[in-house]
Amino acid sequence: MSSKIDARSLYIKEIFWYIFNMKLKGELGIIEVSSLIQTINQLRKTGKLEILLPDGDKGEIFFDNGEIIHAHSPDNFGLEALAEILLFKEGEFNFKENIILPAPSIKMGTERAIIEAISMVDEVQGGDDIFSKVPEVTFGSDDSKISLDADELAILMKSNGKRTLSEVLSEIGMDRVKFLKIIDQLLKKGIITLRKE
Repeated sequence: MSSKIDARSLYIKEIFWYIFNMKLKGELGIIEVSSLIQTINQLRKTGKLEILLPDGDKGEIFFDNGEIIHAHSPDNFGLEALAEILLFKEGEFNFKENIILPAPSIKMGTERAIIEAISMVDEVQGGDDIFSKVPEVTFGSDDSKISLDADELAILMKSNGKRTLSEVLSEIGMDRVKFLKIIDQLLKKGIITLRKE
């Protein structure tokens, strides 16, 4: 009886060793980025998932013991980069171990990071129709107390009541995820309203 248990135990150890040491390398399209992240998380891997796009750009997600700690893409870093990378549909991926990890820019569990990034992706994908709307600046009399950062100011300066959000985005050359987040902030602050063209 003990020889059967030992043989089964050895077999399970061999399977685990194979899965743990397998090389995560291949083509997107066969597997999605979110599935790769889940696999790395389940295997508790430390290293970076590198995705090389056909145009030469790349995105990287860094893991420490299976948890996402940092991401950067051609236009972003942190959660915004993770959201952008989740949109990648083609390219080559490769997981590299034995690397020096960067300082964390994502300070939450992998599951929560994916949920946050997916909600950003949904904003971008659901935001296609919003880009045909025209932003109108609506400063009130007590708006002297409102503080604006450089990106918010850049958007407001291009919003003349005639340009659509698509045209404003094109003129300032900002990443779509970041742009939509700033538009959302400006709407919540009551600084702009959106109307149909």
